[in-house]
Amino acid sequence: MKNSILKNKNINHNPIYIFIVFLATFFLLYKFIITMAISNAPDNIPFLQDKFLILDIKKNYKLPPRFRSIQELNISGCAQFRPSQIDNIKVAINSPKIIIVDLRQESHGFIDDNPISYYSLFQTINNNLNSEATLKYESEDLSKITLGNNIPIFKPTGEYLESIKSSTILNEENLCKNFGLGYKRIPVRDNFIPAPNEVDDFVNFVNNLDDDAHLLFHCHAGEGRTTMFMAMFQMLKNSSNLSLSTILNDQISVGGIVLTDSMFRGTFLEYFYNYTLENSSSNYKESYSNWLKNKNGLYIEGAPLHENN
Repeated sequence: MKNSILKNKNINHNPIYIFIVFLATFFLLYKFIITMAISNAPDNIPFLQDKFLILDIKKNYKLPPRFRSIQELNISGCAQFRPSQIDNIKVAINSPKIIIVDLRQESHGFIDDNPISYYSLFQTINNNLNSEATLKYESEDLSKITLGNNIPIFKPTGEYLESIKSSTILNEENLCKNFGLGYKRIPVRDNFIPAPNEVDDFVNFVNNLDDDAHLLFHCHAGEGRTTMFMAMFQMLKNSSNLSLSTILNDQISVGGIVLTDSMFRGTFLEYFYNYTLENSSSNYKESYSNWLKNKNGLYIEGAPLHENN
């Protein structure tokens, strides 16, 4: 009996046991606080609600922010654009066949000339959905915006910004059709890496491109997701066997960002680079997701970064 009591005392003072109890207590307390905050939040504080509309671009430039091109690869990149910028984009790219590659997982569209998107605190809108499902939910989100009404727009902090009166509402796919542009959606969560099935979709898409096609990649800010996929495209077309660091530096030199500041992005890009080296001779007959499994590679969606990409 004495030994049993001693054992129980040892368990209670076990660091692992204490840590588990601490985590469980913290989780329950956190859940309680969030639940109470949301249930008691006034209607005019969307920051605590599921999602709300933000304005993607406040100023109207000739070209979208962070616009850049690599003509020898037939690719360009930029932040979210306005409809009124598309003619200037077409002139800058100067290609008969332009395909917009939309990397945004979050639902977004256009109220007249204003690019808007749905935003949530933890950026989980349409999380884990493929492109088809993402487009479906996006269509449902945009259909809730009523024509002729004053639509409240907020800052990402949840602070009210302004109201926009809507006379037209379009999703990006239909906008591209109106301007004679192709459209491809590869949904990637903001500040995260793409899921293996989305990588497979991208590889297949690139494999079946016409030689004269020019791709314009974009995300919200034209930074993380855009730089990442422009680098991935360069890896797929890497006939000169450039090193990974050379490719990433090429992207920085034209206006992209440093991707290796994120351990998760850096690891993913190493995986993908090695995949292209091993599979380019077969024209990527083996999918990336299958290759990753055979290599015992882990898909880690990653931790959010500090910048909004």
